[in-house]
Amino acid sequence: MRATHAIAAQVDGESHVIHTEENALGTRLVMDTLTCLIAKETDPSRLIAASPGKLTRHLVSSGQHVTAGTPYAEVEVMKMMMPLVSPAAGVLAFAVPEGSVLNSGDLIARLDLDDPAAVTRAVNFTGALPELGPPQVYSDRVDHRFTQACHAARMIMAGELLCLAQDRAVVLTACWLGSIAAQQLLAVTACIVTLSAA
Repeated sequence: MRATHAIAAQVDGESHVIHTEENALGTRLVMDTLTCLIAKETDPSRLIAASPGKLTRHLVSSGQHVTAGTPYAEVEVMKMMMPLVSPAAGVLAFAVPEGSVLNSGDLIARLDLDDPAAVTRAVNFTGALPELGPPQVYSDRVDHRFTQACHAARMIMAGELLCLAQDRAVVLTACWLGSIAAQQLLAVTACIVTLSAA
């Protein structure tokens, strides 16, 4: 059975819902239109079922040496017979008998590897994450954009440098702003023009 979860996250003022799904291959993350698979450690010594099915027969005997790419068993998945192929060379030992019902992630066999270095272990992240500002809520509503533009204008007058051209243009083109808000915007714009001329 797959475990699915949803996480609400806010990154640099933008809200996102991240859906997570655990499966045999790892953790799948879906955010907006992006999908990312965080794979589990690569361990070719553990031969696991990628999907639910039935182990119909062993193609090699337990204790036999197999090479990479050699089919070692057959599974029935959705009424189709599919061969399972060894990812590396080694001595195979089955963990389940023929006729077993498999769930996603179940161990089918172990492989005593010829090359133990083929196992890739996860390592801790030692880098640095980028600096993110405090959470901010952005909205496309005209009155919110106007308030943000006024706040940015006040910051400019206090000595902060921000680019307001785009915000002012969008608010000014909204013909249904109230007359008081429009007068307030023009007053702030006049102050900016006066300060920039000085």
